[in-house]
Amino acid sequence: LRGTRQMAVRGYGLVAGLGGNGSRDCPESVRRYLVQEIAKRRPLGTLGSGPGISPEDVINSPDTAVVEVSGFIDPAAPKGSRFDVQVRALATSQTRSLVGGRLYTCELKLPSGKGMAWLQEERTLAVANGPVFVNPFVHAARDGNAASLRQGLVLGGGVARESRRVSLVLVSPSYQLAAQIRDRINERFGTGSRLAEATSPSLISLHIPESYRGRETVFLALMLHLHINNDPAQVERLSRELVDELMDPNSSSEDIALVWEGIGQSVVPILRPLYAHHSRRVSYHAARVGYRLNDALAGETLARHAIDAESPFRLSAIKELGESRNHSGTAALTRLLSDSQQVVRLAAYESLRRLRS
Repeated sequence: LRGTRQMAVRGYGLVAGLGGNGSRDCPESVRRYLVQEIAKRRPLGTLGSGPGISPEDVINSPDTAVVEVSGFIDPAAPKGSRFDVQVRALATSQTRSLVGGRLYTCELKLPSGKGMAWLQEERTLAVANGPVFVNPFVHAARDGNAASLRQGLVLGGGVARESRRVSLVLVSPSYQLAAQIRDRINERFGTGSRLAEATSPSLISLHIPESYRGRETVFLALMLHLHINNDPAQVERLSRELVDELMDPNSSSEDIALVWEGIGQSVVPILRPLYAHHSRRVSYHAARVGYRLNDALAGETLARHAIDAESPFRLSAIKELGESRNHSGTAALTRLLSDSQQVVRLAAYESLRRLRS
């Protein structure tokens, strides 16, 4: 897989609403850049609007502070996906605190080369804005940690401007093999549009299906576990062989589960007897595959794992129940909101949020 690393992006912006805790301090090159940005965004009513207020006035106000903004765009992230960004007052500035501030819309780019030329020359990969969250459990006067008040997070404040590309790269170039892989991916996951394109003998570009939005890593893992040969007799033989392999405590349960999931609906009858297996490892992985393939019986097994305080797959099961499109795990998740373990309550809450319960 190519394109699976997080992409670090950076930029400079302005935090306002600091009530006198800001600063006018700013390197000249950054100041020139921000003056242009403020002038560009003012017609949209997003920054420093008002008669007689210049971009310089906005930067010089003690109510504002120039900050460095940074974040990471996830692999395969589609256009419009959100991510957290960190804001930090410039090291040389006299800014005292970012508490209560709001980051005005700024551009995030991929820094390259030396100096500050990348601010103007590199293309914009994301934008960021929103209220700044500063750790409320740190008291600067008591803990002697004033630096913590000069940095914070904008939760979900970054928005990707374009989709990140992901490709499969063949170790040995082959037009025939690239075409076979392309056809198998499109056959298994096709949704009316082609998800895979063989652009060369060694490169297959991938598009993430809408149904995997927010679960891009699951889709990419499946890509590496798809069997090209889809002959029904061979697929059934492989599926049953994997049952025997899963019984070995030293086998790779995750790899086996991904191969089954890649095969698709035909494995469900083979997996159902495993849902009630005495081994929690076997039971969970078989049920996870079935659940992802929309088998309602598998949901009952995952719910049992979620409620079972002794199951090592408890938190994983709670998360899986939150990925369902049929809301079959809502009752179990609601019950877990009263669990004695805080980590379980939080996991259940997050899954219910994903289900929009």
